[in-house]
Amino acid sequence: MQHSLDYSPPRLSQTQLELLCKQVCDAADYMADEQILCLADHLHDALRARRQMRGKAHRRLEERLCNDGGPAFPF
Repeated sequence: MQHSLDYSPPRLSQTQLELLCKQVCDAADYMADEQILCLADHLHDALRARRQMRGKAHRRLEERLCNDGGPAFPF
């Protein structure tokens, strides 16, 4: 059984991203300013949470690597 080490979220293709951006911009024409800001806040929160998670994982890995092997690296 082969395992993948790629833990990144699936990505949209460039075409899919452009279509999504167009749909959001088209929808924004019918949204109030507060609704657009709310959507932007939610996207920003998602990005912030993702970056915090990556930072925590990076710090844990550094701690284990720099701690003479640590429990995750018994060799």
